[in-house]
Formats: sequence, structure tokens, C-alpha cells
Amino acid sequence: MWVESMRAGGVVRQGKGERGEDGVLKMEFTVMIRRAGEGGLWAEVPALPGCYSQGETIEETLENIREAIEGHMEALQQEGQGVPPEEDLIIGKVRVSENLA
Repeated sequence: MWVESMRAGGVVRQGKGERGEDGVLKMEFTVMIRRAGEGGLWAEVPALPGCYSQGETIEETLENIREAIEGHMEALQQEGQGVPPEEDLIIGKVRVSENLA
């Protein structure tokens, strides 16, 4: 569901250099979304350390993190730094025994 919402947000995978209808180069970042303990959701962008946001729904969280990414990229550019390329991200699961205590 959230992948469809990200695509609806108009982002395109970084490195492919695709341009949107407005002619502006669009970049795509992997976003990790987690449920917050106090309710709602929070998101982070592994390729952009320190880039976080939150929301009450997945859609709101995705919109908020998109705005956070744009602000983060703008700040990097103002500081004369390039936007770091997103490295391949592997997300997996590891099973461990419950009774390790």
C-alpha cells in the first residue's frame, strides 16, 4: 500500500535520472516506516542520516517525509554538499531464541 502512495508522490528511483512532467529530475529514496509507541507512525531515510518525520497515517507520514527529504536536500546543497547516492539497502529478518536470558 505505501509503495503505491510513494509512487503517487511523484518520486522516481535515484540514479535512473528520470524527469517529471515539470522537467525536474526526480530522485527516489528508501523510506523505513515504523509504528510509534505513543501512536501514529515515524519514518526515516537511511541514505540521509538525520532525516526523520512522523504522521498519523501512512499517507500523512509519506507526505511529511517527502517534505523532510526535500528540506534535507536543500540544506545539503546550501552547505555545498551533494546529495549522497542511495546505496543498496537489504532488509531481512533473523530468528533468535526467546530464552537467551
